[in-house]
Amino acid sequence: MKFSATIPLFLAAFSSAAPIEDSSNVDPEPSGIFVKDIKYNGSGCPAGSVSSQFSDDRKIFTVTFNKYEANIGPKVQLRSDARKNCQLNLKLNYPSGFQYSVVGFITRGYADIDADVTAEIGSIYYFSGQSQQTTSRNTIKGPFHASYTKEDNINVATAVWSPCDAQGLANINTDIRLTAPPNSPAAGSLTVDSIDGKFGTKFEYRLQWRSAQCGTKRRAVDDAPALNEMTLEANSFVVDN
Repeated sequence: MKFSATIPLFLAAFSSAAPIEDSSNVDPEPSGIFVKDIKYNGSGCPAGSVSSQFSDDRKIFTVTFNKYEANIGPKVQLRSDARKNCQLNLKLNYPSGFQYSVVGFITRGYADIDADVTAEIGSIYYFSGQSQQTTSRNTIKGPFHASYTKEDNINVATAVWSPCDAQGLANINTDIRLTAPPNSPAAGSLTVDSIDGKFGTKFEYRLQWRSAQCGTKRRAVDDAPALNEMTLEANSFVVDN
């Protein structure tokens, strides 16, 4: 089954995406921001299966997939077909003295699964060279034959920020997977978003900016011990019948 997908990235300061107690930590979007490069890797986006398009100002880009799909069932020969992933590496150009973080993420897709089949859609956000992560995962229980919308809303106070004094490489590792009991006759497929009659995945990113807060006193919430992994507590999952 062939399908397509789009991933637009909006480079802007979405300060209203979440409440912020100290407005001094929120800054207008700096000038000179654009996407320099996009790299991808994973079983859901093998070489040659992805293409990228950019807006004129390179602040919005679209990535199109044609092999991001998971399948399970008696007729599926490879167990590895039940899980697919695609990691995006986003290299942005932005002026020194600023940091950025991903604060919003939307996945739209379609699941066609029998009873006894469980579908999972997950994402991990992190910056190269840093151990801190933000993760999100949602589950669909079969029988289910409909589209879905998964929206992650990352709390700005606990967002993972790009490194100080460096052009941080933002990594977003997405994955889809299907599971079923051993020897079950149940089957299913999991793709994402329906675009022009094809199956695909659509991710939308919102970025939060701030003046670099490196080597200076931060708010109390920033002084708390850093977690290696932060699971999103607030996200939405909507079934689109």
